[in-house]
Amino acid sequence: MGKTEAERPLLDAVAGLGTTLFGEVARVADEAWHKSFAGKMEVSSKALSPLRGLRIKLAGLSFVEPRVTPVVDLLDAAMTSLPDKGPINGGDLVMLQGLVCLLRDPAALVEHGQKIIDGQTPDDTLRGLVALPMGNPSTPFPEEEDLEEEESPFAEGDILPSDEPKIDSLGLW
Repeated sequence: MGKTEAERPLLDAVAGLGTTLFGEVARVADEAWHKSFAGKMEVSSKALSPLRGLRIKLAGLSFVEPRVTPVVDLLDAAMTSLPDKGPINGGDLVMLQGLVCLLRDPAALVEHGQKIIDGQTPDDTLRGLVALPMGNPSTPFPEEEDLEEEESPFAEGDILPSDEPKIDSLGLW
């Protein structure tokens, strides 16, 4: 048995550690979502406890997978952007909810970790979780009288295409 044949099981086991680790992150994040974030308009700093625990675990196992360190950086950026005390609500809560949703999906988490390795900053990733994907939010909507009435290309009774805007999931769904 050659050296490479003997090393193969160990290399396979090490390669599987990253998958196992991101799966464990997803499990903990899913529990945190259901317990602390789903449907909430405000949370206390106590809701951050599972995220802090994940951060510690990931930092200790960053040698397992190269995309773990960017996830630690993402958690650090999120935590430092939050108020020191008081309730967490508004944009901060939406950012946290987006982060927890990202953590719940191992494939998306790996993808975002790779984006950070490729040069995207953790702050850019967090802003992307709460950004409005439908253009510039400072652009005002046109007044009703400014809108021109267009003749519809559809006949009465036709099945119309959906008017719902397409929202980029940013890997969350």
